[in-house]
Amino acid sequence: MPDPVSKVLWRKLTQTDFNDMRGQGAVAATGGGARHIPLGVSSPTFDIETFLGVTVGNSTLRFPATIESAGNIPSVRLEFVCNPQRRGGEWTIADQVANRYPLWTEQNGFPTSYDPSTPPIIYVVRTSGGKFHARFTNSDSASLDRFPDAFKQVWTGTTGSNKGIIDLSANAVDVTPLAGRVIRALQQHGSVLLYGPPGTGKTLLMQEIEQVLRSNGSPGVFVDPSDIVQPFRQAIIPSFQKPITTGWVTFHQTTSYEDFIVGLRPKPANNGVELEPRAGLLLALAEEARSTGGSAFIFIDEINRANVSKVFGELVTLIERDKRLGPNGQPILGRTASVNLPMLDRTNNTRFPDGTFKSVQNPYSMPYRVYLIASMNSLDRSVMPLDTALARRFFRIEVPVNYGELAHQLGLPVPLQIPDIPNSVEEVAISLLYRVNEVLLAALGDDFQLGQSYVWNVGKPGLDDNGRWAELVASWENGILPQVVELLRANPNYLDKLLRASNNGGILHYPYSRVVTDASRELEVDPPIRRNSLFSLSYDDQKGVLRFLARKTLP
Repeated sequence: MPDPVSKVLWRKLTQTDFNDMRGQGAVAATGGGARHIPLGVSSPTFDIETFLGVTVGNSTLRFPATIESAGNIPSVRLEFVCNPQRRGGEWTIADQVANRYPLWTEQNGFPTSYDPSTPPIIYVVRTSGGKFHARFTNSDSASLDRFPDAFKQVWTGTTGSNKGIIDLSANAVDVTPLAGRVIRALQQHGSVLLYGPPGTGKTLLMQEIEQVLRSNGSPGVFVDPSDIVQPFRQAIIPSFQKPITTGWVTFHQTTSYEDFIVGLRPKPANNGVELEPRAGLLLALAEEARSTGGSAFIFIDEINRANVSKVFGELVTLIERDKRLGPNGQPILGRTASVNLPMLDRTNNTRFPDGTFKSVQNPYSMPYRVYLIASMNSLDRSVMPLDTALARRFFRIEVPVNYGELAHQLGLPVPLQIPDIPNSVEEVAISLLYRVNEVLLAALGDDFQLGQSYVWNVGKPGLDDNGRWAELVASWENGILPQVVELLRANPNYLDKLLRASNNGGILHYPYSRVVTDASRELEVDPPIRRNSLFSLSYDDQKGVLRFLARKTLP
């Protein structure tokens, strides 16, 4: 998930600041030394220590913050300096002449002249993950229109100050752009199907959406390192009628109509047992939305693992928005459809999950504010595809492999450049996944690629370099390799290509080779690769194997 903005430290430049940064200040112009940008003394409303995550003692503090790469600008360092003995402990951004931050230069669009009516603003962003980004903007209305309202209201001078810290962490909900897109589609279409290869984060996406819907916070702001001109993104989240209720179910081969809609269940009676109607998840949440006037959201994971036509039964008709009751709860003449629920008795009294009995109208009409969001792996060929009549009632959103999100998780620059010869564990992880997917794409097609979650834990916080390599070895041995061997079982040539296997066992320290019985031909075997586990190799050999596999081409 992208890293949301936590705080923004900003400074609206004065004429003196501007001249100093361009090397035209009195000291810089006479060769008297580097110029610093003054930030002022920390205060409860301007808490630089908390922003930087440091504590100032009695001696001068120099805090070099690594500013993440932006566009084609590599990661650089800005040095923040505080001298407790000078001007009450004033903070400065050090040396903005000789070592001026690259994005604060004329070559990258920084103004060449100073306009007092629209002075430039420099700012540093801290994300909730502790990363720093830096940019600038002009304070004219056209430039500020690119920014979230929280920024514009401060920078247009409502605070009466030329510096400050904007705190976006309070009551902010981390809404990724994709989650925002899905929520907007839910409001417009009522039912959404997420599909894509395994490991692309569909279940996590649904969990994020559920959290957003149940939260009273405002959408979070995200920084996009690849976009220098418009670096911030904020999901636009529509509002839904409250109260909001949610329910979650994972479909499997034994999921039934009785579980999801309504079924007959035994209960004790004077003469033994008798059957009573019991509401399933969909009917229960729909009736709650009807009674409260609110909204109900049903999350269905792995929807294609059940016999979905049988599970939905006659309610397939009512999934369509134009067949439901109107937003006011009343039927719409010529549009609202009703279906008979055959398992209800003459009284229509039905037991609900909370143990209460309610009378369910029969024939039944679906309330307007019932929303369905489902996921399915496009790779999974072990189950029946969705029934056409049901599938067309869902608005489909593809969740593809997201290398940009993976690069962000691994701390690699965005936009991503896959290296020809990866070296670091982070480069090897993303290059290895990319190369695996290239082979799977050529052999089998889009649906058979592997998602970013297969190597996601390589970027898990708190791991040192050895720990990250251990995660990658485990991901390869226990996750990726078994999957690709299974997928390419009928395509041994592609498996050879992926594993770079050869008759003589490959290069030194390489554990994969083709099985042969005759020097003139290869024997088709299942599986076609003889291998030794990476776990049996030395630490250095493990790294050598994975680096070899991840290379774009061989030397």
